[in-house]
Order: sequence, then structure tokens, then C-alpha cells
Amino acid sequence: MPTSVKIIEEARVTVPATAALPPEPLLLSAMDAEWLAHPLMQCLLIFVGGGGDRSIIPPFPSVVAALRASLAGTVARFPTLGGRIVRLPATGDAAIDCGAHDGGGVRFVVADQSDGADARRLAGDADHDSEAFRRLVPALDAGRLPAETMAVMVTRLRGGVALGVAMHHAVVDGRSFWRFVQAGNATRRRRRRTTVRRSSSPAARSSPGACFGISVQQLQRLKQRIAERSPRRAAAPSSFVAVVALAWVSFVRAKHPDVIGPSDEVTLFFFADCRTCLDPPPGDSYFGTCITGCLARATARDLLAEDDDDSVAHAAAAVAEEDGQVVLLAGKGGDASVQVSVSLNPAHMEAFKSYFMSYLADLCSIHSKM
Repeated sequence: MPTSVKIIEEARVTVPATAALPPEPLLLSAMDAEWLAHPLMQCLLIFVGGGGDRSIIPPFPSVVAALRASLAGTVARFPTLGGRIVRLPATGDAAIDCGAHDGGGVRFVVADQSDGADARRLAGDADHDSEAFRRLVPALDAGRLPAETMAVMVTRLRGGVALGVAMHHAVVDGRSFWRFVQAGNATRRRRRRTTVRRSSSPAARSSPGACFGISVQQLQRLKQRIAERSPRRAAAPSSFVAVVALAWVSFVRAKHPDVIGPSDEVTLFFFADCRTCLDPPPGDSYFGTCITGCLARATARDLLAEDDDDSVAHAAAAVAEEDGQVVLLAGKGGDASVQVSVSLNPAHMEAFKSYFMSYLADLCSIHSKM
């Protein structure tokens, strides 16, 4: 039976009075407004203490106080996260009111589950515990306007701490989210230097999820193989193109022949950062939503080729036709490795995992013989 989460406190961290706020509500752009119907963006950070690497975590009350202070300082830099999305009566437009007094500020929830979930297991298991993840991330009051833009939940676990974050997608995209996280880390480091192991995962979905790590060596070898087999003899692909190509081939093979036939057209949809594609460009300091959808197409036969390398190269060529800058989640090791999280129907997850992992193992095997 799942262990319940006990709510200890629920408060709001408001934008400091000294922060420079926009004089008027900020109108949502076309890129922002399309996310009003699909607002939820969630992430879960798990901090593990007491390991062999001498990681330590301060007492839980100290952690809560540090996170609360860090959040206040960071929201002062990004005041849209402490506001509300409102409807302007005069025009009917949606806008962000950074100085909202009615329900403004970031909802800050403190919880305890120290008698249940183990932080090391949650952070280390390749197969995600979807139900456990869901209980550690706050809900966002965004079903109608005025809507929250951010909520935070810090939970004491057995052997660690979980930090769940929910943000409104009309206010941030993935790049802005990680910029916020990095700013918060910098604020905490200025206050206290503590080393802990951190694992990050997207919030759980209804389908079973799994996490796959790709080492630096595997990633370089994968890119090299794709370049060697590319129909256009192009330069080595980006890390994003290489990883997504392998995941796409694994997905198609997992659904063949039950769902996908050789003659079927298969598509891959993904969002790409378009900050550098706009004229004039918004610049690296832009904090908000700036992504566009991209669609890659291929014939299933090409991704089901007998030669695995040819399949992945065909997939990479299709993905590479879509320009864009996409951020991959950094691996847990802190080096140039990457982490891939996948959520699939149970009937296809094992087949996906089998092909994906066997291909990565083959990369290591061949590399060691060279």
C-alpha cells in the first residue's frame, strides 16, 4: 500500500518588496498563449545523503529554511514566477500580473514521508516509481484564470529530501526552467556550501517510465556510427539528434509488428528552442517560453532495417532536417553524459528497453575491441 505524504505546512513565498517589478501586467505572446490549455510543467529533484561519497544533508528544518530563502531571492530575479496569469478586463487578453496581491507569490509546501519512500531507491532505480513521484510534486492551480505560475514542494524522505517543482508552461519552457534551477543553486551556494547527490526526473506520467543513462563514450561512438552510415555522408550529428534517433528506432521496433507495419509512415514530434531563429533574437537573457514544434517523418521500413546502424542513421537524417536548439537533461555523473526518460505502454516498454540497451551495450563492446 503506498505511503501517504503528510503535509506539514503550506505558505506563500512572495516577491520581495525591493524587487523591480514591471509597472503593468505583461501580455502573453503567441508562443506563451498556446500553453494556456496545457499549463503543467513538472520536475522532481531528489537529494540523497549518507552515501559512500560522504554526501551530507543538513537537518530538514535547515533545508526548508535555506530553500525558502533561496526561492525568495531567485523569484526576485524572475518575478513572473511569483505572479498570476490574469485576464485583462479591458481587452480580454491574458497577461502575467507580477504584483498580484490576491493569491500572488509561490505556493510553498513542506511535507514528510520519512517513514516510507527511500531517497536512494527513488533516485537510483532505472524504472520510475510513477506513483511515488506523483506524490512528491505539487499540483498547480491553473485550471482557469487567474492561474498560479509556480508551486514548490519540499518533502523529507528516508535518507534524503525531494524537491518537486510545478510551473506554468505559458511562463517558462525547459531552458528557462533550468536557468531558474541554476540561479537557485547559486543563491544557496552563497549561503552554505553542502555537497549532496542529486537526481532529476520529469514528473511521472500515467504510463510506466524508465530512465536510461548514456555515457560520454557511448554518445561519441553513437554519433560516429551515424556519421559513417549517414546517406548524405554528413558530419557527426548533435547529441540530441543521435539520442533521439536511437530512441525513435527503439520505439518503432517495440511496436512492430503489432501496431506498426513496414510500409507505414512514422512520425516524430518534438519541441525545439527557437531563440536563435527569431529576428531580432530575444537573446540569452530571455526568460519565458520560446519553443516551436518540429515534425520528422520516415518510412517504418527504413527504421526496421536488418542492419541496426542503417536504421539509426536513417532516423538521424530525418530528425536533422528540423533545425533547432534543444537541451538534453545532463546525466547524473556531472560530465557530458546524458539521461533519457521514457514513458510507454507496458506492452511495449520491455521491447523498447531491450533494443535500446542492447544497442548501447554493442557500442561499448565494439569500442573496447578497437
